Amino acid sequence: MKQQSRICYQNEAMQSNVWQRGSAEGRTGSRVSVPTNAREATVSKTDVSRRSRELQVFHELLEDMVDLLCDAARGGSSESIEARYVEKKMAILRAYSAVRPFLVTFMKFSTVGAESVCEGLCGDAFSALVAPRTVADFLTLDDGAAISRIQRVRDAIERYQRHLNLLCRPAQ
Repeated sequence: MKQQSRICYQNEAMQSNVWQRGSAEGRTGSRVSVPTNAREATVSKTDVSRRSRELQVFHELLEDMVDLLCDAARGGSSESIEARYVEKKMAILRAYSAVRPFLVTFMKFSTVGAESVCEGLCGDAFSALVAPRTVADFLTLDDGAAISRIQRVRDAIERYQRHLNLLCRPAQ
């Protein structure tokens, strides 16, 4: 079920791209653009630049959030940390909404023990990281997999950035 919804989500993300050439009759009889070859299915450089900037903003916010969570893990929760957490969480969730349709396709999902339960409820590794309402909740509910989740999000960011870099390269 989870695999099916992930595939459907990826399919929707792919369909959001505007194909540059070709057309075919859709099931409803309306004209649907399709690429005539794989190279023509790439997005414009403007789209790639925008996506790259959105990814960079998200990555910076993620690292700020990780630093905050590490500070809290070392020194415990406080009012100032809780206030910063709420502020950073709102900002990172806004940034994530822009990159999520593309980033999740590069994210490795875990099927091991507690991680799969938490991620199953939250959707993906990043969502599981920011699911707790407060830092105190995060520290209390930490199932020992937070570092693994952070690394999988970082790895997905790296893979997605490489993908965007490849899209910017001229055709050979």
